Amino acid sequence: MTQYSTPEAQPAPAPHQQPQLPAQWMPQQSPPNWGPPPWGPPQHNHYPPPGWYPPAPRTSDLAVVSLVFGILWLAWFGSLIAVITGHLALRECRETGARGKLCAEFGLALGYLGLAMWVLLFVVLSNIS
Repeated sequence: MTQYSTPEAQPAPAPHQQPQLPAQWMPQQSPPNWGPPPWGPPQHNHYPPPGWYPPAPRTSDLAVVSLVFGILWLAWFGSLIAVITGHLALRECRETGARGKLCAEFGLALGYLGLAMWVLLFVVLSNIS
């Protein structure tokens, strides 16, 4: 354990000199040298170098088109485009690994919902007359 003692009064150093610590404040022994850790340095680095990231898979354009037309509906024509592009986008996502499967599924659901509403509207209007 390091021993320290209390300082005694010393005169102030000149303005251009660095103050020196009293000898009593200096450690009496050096710290122990524990050596390297017992497990040693890491053997493998399985991580990529910093700042490098693999390219992200691209998002399917057809999936986005399906979702947009499913939301807009644009009469029955938009729903039909949403259904067609949704099926094409699901196939593209499955075959190429592109992202956008969820967009394609929502576009399909909205497209089929739009087509069902148009069929229902056609049935209702044909029964009125």
